Amino acid sequence: MTSKGGGTALSRRNYRLASDTEKPKATGIVSEKLLSDYLHHVFPSSSRHGLTPVANRKLLTFQDLDTHLEQLLSDGDITEESRDQAVEGRLGPPTVVLDHTSGFEGLLFVDDDLLGVIGHSNFSSIRATTCVFKGKWLYEVLISSQGLMQIGWCTLNCRFNQEEGVGDTPDSYAYDGNRVRKWNVTTTNYGKSWAAGDIVSCLIDLDDGTITFCLNGQSLGTAFSDIKMGPGIAYFPAISLSFKESVAFNFGSRPLRYPDKYLSVYEMNTSFPKQGYRPLQDPPTADLIKANRLLGYIKTVLATSIDTQEEKVVEKDSSVWKLQGEPTVLVTLAHIFNYFAPLMCKVYLVEDVLMNFLLGILEGGGSVDEHPLIQQILDLFWLLMEDYEVNECLKQLMMSLLRAYRFSPIIPDLGFQIHYLRLTTAILRHEKSRKYLLNNVFSLSGPGPWALGPGPWAWVRSGKLLCMKEQMDHNVQQTFGDPDREVELGECNAIITPGEPSEAFDLLILFALAMTMLVKSADLQFRGSRSRVRQPPIRVLMDGLTVTTESVAGARWILKELEKFRFLVADIRIPTIRKKTFKSQQSGTAVAWYIFDMLRSVVFFYIKTPLRVKEAGLEELIPTTWWPTCFDKEGRDDPELREESADERLRRRAYERGCQRLKKRIEVVEELQVQILKLMLNNKDKGTGQASRYIFLNKFRKFLQENASNRANPTVLCPPEYMVCFLHRLIMAVRSYWDEQKRRSGGNISSEDAYVPPQLFFNGKVDYFDLQRLGGLLSHLKKTLKDDLATKANIIIDPSEILPSSMDDLDEDEETGAAQRPLGAAATGSSPVRPSWLSSPTLGRANRFLNTAAVSLMTPRRPFAPPEKVKVRTLAVEQRTEEDIEGNYGNDGLLLGQPLEEPDQPITEKSLLEILDGIVMMYNLSVHQQLGKMVVVSDDVHEYAVALKDTEEKIARCPNRRADILDELLKSQKVFAEKLNHLSRRLAWINATIYSKEKMLDVYWLLRVCICTIEHADNTGSLFAFTPEFYLSVAMNSYSALKNYFSPANSMEELPGYEETLTQLAAILAKHFADPRIVGTDIKDSLMQALASYVCYPQSLRAVERIPEDQRVAMMRNLLAPYEQRPWAQTNWILVRFWKGCGFGYRYTRLPHLLKTKPEDATLPSLQKPCPSLLLQKHMAELLRHDKDMAASFLNSVLNQLNWAFSEFIGMIQEIQQAAERPERNFVDTRQLKVCATCFDLSVSLLRVLEMTVTLVPEIFLDWSRPSAELLLRRLAQLLNQVLNRVTAERNLFDRVVNLRLPGLESVDHYPILVAVTGILVRILVEGGRQG
Repeated sequence: MTSKGGGTALSRRNYRLASDTEKPKATGIVSEKLLSDYLHHVFPSSSRHGLTPVANRKLLTFQDLDTHLEQLLSDGDITEESRDQAVEGRLGPPTVVLDHTSGFEGLLFVDDDLLGVIGHSNFSSIRATTCVFKGKWLYEVLISSQGLMQIGWCTLNCRFNQEEGVGDTPDSYAYDGNRVRKWNVTTTNYGKSWAAGDIVSCLIDLDDGTITFCLNGQSLGTAFSDIKMGPGIAYFPAISLSFKESVAFNFGSRPLRYPDKYLSVYEMNTSFPKQGYRPLQDPPTADLIKANRLLGYIKTVLATSIDTQEEKVVEKDSSVWKLQGEPTVLVTLAHIFNYFAPLMCKVYLVEDVLMNFLLGILEGGGSVDEHPLIQQILDLFWLLMEDYEVNECLKQLMMSLLRAYRFSPIIPDLGFQIHYLRLTTAILRHEKSRKYLLNNVFSLSGPGPWALGPGPWAWVRSGKLLCMKEQMDHNVQQTFGDPDREVELGECNAIITPGEPSEAFDLLILFALAMTMLVKSADLQFRGSRSRVRQPPIRVLMDGLTVTTESVAGARWILKELEKFRFLVADIRIPTIRKKTFKSQQSGTAVAWYIFDMLRSVVFFYIKTPLRVKEAGLEELIPTTWWPTCFDKEGRDDPELREESADERLRRRAYERGCQRLKKRIEVVEELQVQILKLMLNNKDKGTGQASRYIFLNKFRKFLQENASNRANPTVLCPPEYMVCFLHRLIMAVRSYWDEQKRRSGGNISSEDAYVPPQLFFNGKVDYFDLQRLGGLLSHLKKTLKDDLATKANIIIDPSEILPSSMDDLDEDEETGAAQRPLGAAATGSSPVRPSWLSSPTLGRANRFLNTAAVSLMTPRRPFAPPEKVKVRTLAVEQRTEEDIEGNYGNDGLLLGQPLEEPDQPITEKSLLEILDGIVMMYNLSVHQQLGKMVVVSDDVHEYAVALKDTEEKIARCPNRRADILDELLKSQKVFAEKLNHLSRRLAWINATIYSKEKMLDVYWLLRVCICTIEHADNTGSLFAFTPEFYLSVAMNSYSALKNYFSPANSMEELPGYEETLTQLAAILAKHFADPRIVGTDIKDSLMQALASYVCYPQSLRAVERIPEDQRVAMMRNLLAPYEQRPWAQTNWILVRFWKGCGFGYRYTRLPHLLKTKPEDATLPSLQKPCPSLLLQKHMAELLRHDKDMAASFLNSVLNQLNWAFSEFIGMIQEIQQAAERPERNFVDTRQLKVCATCFDLSVSLLRVLEMTVTLVPEIFLDWSRPSAELLLRRLAQLLNQVLNRVTAERNLFDRVVNLRLPGLESVDHYPILVAVTGILVRILVEGGRQG
């Protein structure tokens, strides 16, 4: 018998079923009765009194299934009458969004869905498009940043400005969780403080006249009562926010996160709803009912199988269901998806129906691998849904997961975060879905200014475009047919990028447009749209294009569609035109279409820090708190002085156990985040196109470019707290793949010895944007070091990139280039003759693309010759392929141009090298600064602990008769103890997420990577100048973070290879602080400061002493160079550090004159403990002793600077004295006081260097056989005499200023400068007596 469903024609997919006689068993074809029983089981008919009895059921086949389904889905539909009743009390469009056309004040960035907003001026305000005048209403606000914002309601009469926002006018009401206040002209305390990731619910009751706010579902109480109501009064949702602050609104377009007190979806559409609040935007109730019913049918299919032998329907466990190609099941599902698929394109239904269904699959626990049903469901989606439907469904599903993860409350077991991450991992395990999401949703940078929805397309397909097409056809025909134009265009082809849908009509128009612009670029008479004077053609081309794409809203489609195609003209690929930022023509608002998408995947790797310890459940995890109680004289925790009592020891151990419990729960979340990154970094899934790793790599590079190029615009930057978590997860994933590659190959180096090879810095395969190189600008280096590149790295830079305006790479023809170019690069040949009109600077990066295109179009290509060198050009991110990265068949990929000094040993997969390079760049961009910011919590714990101990000591000393003082002290003690309990638990969270031992090892590994990279780059000689500056910066900053931020919880001494690493870093600082290959002033100053800090501490100073002797001598020689024309203050200070502890009266750690005036003040400034270096003093003595010329020039420069510093100091104290003696008693500028103290400190340090020189090499002054000895001694005596005259005279200027005791001049006193002078005089007298 033939199945009745065999001829069913489906509108979405067509399936052909074999007859029962053809394949009775293999295909699962069933009899008519069994098919009817199966369909009735899946789609049970319902009557008024329940399910239809089996005996009364009609025979159901696939031909009748559509009618049967439509009847089932139409039951219970919402009537139009009830829908009209549901909107009573509300005015405005049914879809509620932010009013970006007229309802705003100030400058704002609005998301493309008009629900997210970022403040971009002092205090910007915006309201929604819908208002309410009756009933109970609410909306939710997702807090993205915890800064200054006022959220609430306002009327249409409210007028806001840059100083007054929502709540500052009579008819507006607001809640401010940053200052914990409510606002209605006046302000009072209200509610709790909010944090990033919280959700604020704004409720208004226009029946009782009250406004209430909720934070994460918990009511904060009635904020306002008796609000103004009556005819003409309606309230809009509104917000005012300061610069950089951001939120996202949910008026009801998505399911509410905290709907407990609100009306359910079904109650909203009944004639007599219960008393409750409803969202401003009605949910899609009818679609929601249909989606739930259809999902129920799908669940039934998954839990049902057909036993063809027993001729019956059998129930089974849905978790083991597999898509095995059974025709009956597939056709049944196809009918369901015919209705279900369009519904899954709506965000509300995806979040409320699909996401909850998938989350329910994982509720049983276990690993994600134990739930293969999600993979089968995704296979089903790709099979039965149209591509655009499954794409939109996956996009909305992942965005819903991102929102749910980001705004989930923190609970003790982190259950919400784990739940959402598990589902994300399960989805990303599906290869096809993963690649789509990586390409379209997990964009680390945004989709560009053209993410505008269907609006521009309506313009594209209008009659205006047809006219435009005819005009273009005319222009192209006229241009191409011009006999006087000597431009060889050859055959013109337009190749559609795979996966990008388009129509032939659009293709023709866009191709003609691109060709017209390119040809017109060579016309000297062509003028730009904004220009009134003649311009070079390339400039006017981009001038016109910029006007078209930035100013004319209807023409934004140009950039969007040009990005889809690769144009070939004369076998040369024309690069696509890059996107431009679009700004609205509105005077006060700007639409940044990419900002809100930038955090997409990074959000999944962030673990937010709870500000409210109690709500996060930390009191349950850490019931006992502890903090240090033993401090030295300077108020610092001193483990050596710690003598714990038994109770304190028990408290500390209980606290540590609680911290371990918290850490283990956080590690579960971190492991899931690493799994997600490992899936994104998979490079073996090449069966369905480009591997995931290379998609991720291009997104990652664009993400870095966005953050590196927009430092002045913080609103488009990824928050640094996100970057910290992302960095650690990425390090773990990269190291895992790195070590796995070593295990497979065996010859590669391990991740412990990882480094970035130096050829990445000069072969053009990796774009470093506009980041500074050690040797200066890249264009300058390519010009000056082109010969060194040719001899050392076998590389020839493309001549076009040596010109003043560097141009991006143009890929060579694929057929000829693939056969001829060596090592994956373009082969050398004679460079094209550059027209004179191209010699002027261009207007931007996009212009440089077309510069190169124009030159290639006007110059015939020459035949290739067997090259001896490799010719390279810089590759843009979107131009690179897997071959450009990994290489093959003799192509070195990223490792093109290996220098002779570089060892010929495989490192690892080249894509991992680029990711490692990006990790180093990411640390430099913002991670280090964030590590420093989070230390403030530890500092707060320390300050409160010192204050608590001081209070307890005062309580112990307080006499019994002063009960009033004792009460105040006890209150202070209670406040300090409560604050410490809160901070110690919060610190436990921060230590587990940011400052744990594992995170410390990550930063330490990054330090070792930078050190090894710098060492390898240094071996290349002059090519070291190509190294980006941030490698040296990260090496210095990561060491500083390890030393200052991770202690005392984790000690650097426990790190593996700690001393060796310190020695390697010391060698780098000692060699490169005066390296002539480094030209940047900032990086040179940073190196000098890092070396000065390095020699302050005994361990790092001993590391300097362990570097090879020739390097130590070279360092000392550079330090002893003349002080003129270089930053000498840091150099002099380094020499002083070598000496402190050996000079006369120079062993103190706190200034003695302050000890006698304030002996018990723990806040007095303290100095570093002396740790002199006798070895480096010896090198200094030998250099000065044997090199007479250097000794004379060095000492003359020291004496010159001493004369200047002391003279400046005297001049300043004269001004200070005059200001203090004026009758009007003017205050002295604090900056002037600081400069005065600095000049005094410089004078003292210069005197100490002279004391060291006199002590170590007295013959410089006393050996008359030296030609400069007498002159130096005479100059020294004159300066010492000047100092003594100014300082020692009774009641002189110096004495009077010192007695003023001005704040900021604490270090200015007789003692520091007189003991330095005394030390010099004593050594001269002693050594002079010895020499007779």
